Amino acid sequence: MKRTKIFSIIAIILLLCMAGKFQDGHATAKGAATENGKVFEGKNKQLSSVHRIEADLNMIDFRIVPTKKQKSSFSYSVYCKNSKNPLQYNVKNGVLHLKEAGYKGLSNKERKQRFGDDWWKWKYRSKVILYLPAKTGIKNIHVTKGDLSIGNQVHFSDMNIQMEEGDLVSSGLHVSGATKINLKEGDLVVNALTVSGNMQVTAKEGDILASGLKVSGNLQINCDEGDILVAKIGKKYFDAMTITAVAVDGDMLVLGDMKTGKKKVKGYGYSYKKNGKGKGNLTIVTKEGDILLR
Repeated sequence: MKRTKIFSIIAIILLLCMAGKFQDGHATAKGAATENGKVFEGKNKQLSSVHRIEADLNMIDFRIVPTKKQKSSFSYSVYCKNSKNPLQYNVKNGVLHLKEAGYKGLSNKERKQRFGDDWWKWKYRSKVILYLPAKTGIKNIHVTKGDLSIGNQVHFSDMNIQMEEGDLVSSGLHVSGATKINLKEGDLVVNALTVSGNMQVTAKEGDILASGLKVSGNLQINCDEGDILVAKIGKKYFDAMTITAVAVDGDMLVLGDMKTGKKKVKGYGYSYKKNGKGKGNLTIVTKEGDILLR
């Protein structure tokens, strides 16, 4: 094995990631310059007829959360040492562009001097928060650089997310149509995922951790180089699904209800198979990495 991972560590990472709540609030500090930096803010900027997002954010957090309002909007708070706002944004031909340019961040010492003992809290981090209503026209999200988190109870009719360099974390996401997630260099962590249609996840280099899957259609998870953990599939969905997993060059650990399937040695790795009573299929493949099913 070229890559060795300890499943207990992966499981702990998953639990820690899911323990954090996705906040939908934003900081209220005003934008006067001080010796410890400056704050640039924008609140409740309305969006209409946006169907795609292009984000290039390295040091600025990007989060998507639900709103009860009828239209999408976004807010931002940027804490930095720049003389001009390093966050550039515009809407053109139905595409929301978010770009970070020349961001000069505060050191931990400077952040503590400015915000006190609470300097480490998320509300004092530079961030963009996108608020999406239950019926959103946004279907495509392309992140060139930076991490993306999607909060609890966000709904998409269809969803296509492309991550070039960065991690995607989601909790309580609902998708009623087709779903595609592609990661080139980054990890995927999802919890309480509900998908009514088919879903396809592709990762070139990165780990995939999925818990609480409720997928009515077919779900494919493919990884070129990385570990995959799939846990806590609801009994209804577990009984219905035909599950096939293959670690081409890696280890496989099968625990809990997943033991009802059959695990076999296959070449330099392992395969797993469980027949289902319904039409849905879950297919998991990693070319170089380990698989944990539980």
